[in-house]
Amino acid sequence: MFRKITLILLKIELDENISTASLLNEIEKLNNDSEVHGILVQLPLPKHIDAEQILNAVSPQKDVDGFHPINVGKLVIGEAKTNSMYTSWYFRNDKIYRR
Repeated sequence: MFRKITLILLKIELDENISTASLLNEIEKLNNDSEVHGILVQLPLPKHIDAEQILNAVSPQKDVDGFHPINVGKLVIGEAKTNSMYTSWYFRNDKIYRR
């Protein structure tokens, strides 16, 4: 059974010369924002940014891609929840639905 939902997308574009510390600070703000339910880090990151450190900073509960080590581990051992954000959305006719 599917139900129609409203999804608000916020695209945050940061300067490609941002420091790792500043990017981590931005992710922490999103992690702590109760209005934000999912975070997607667009890869590849600039060469001076440690992608692993950035992906690990995203809260596992808000990790849209499922790249956080906790989420990868749960997937590998078969404990990934089917209601996780990255497996429970689908698109049809330009509308977004949640299972």
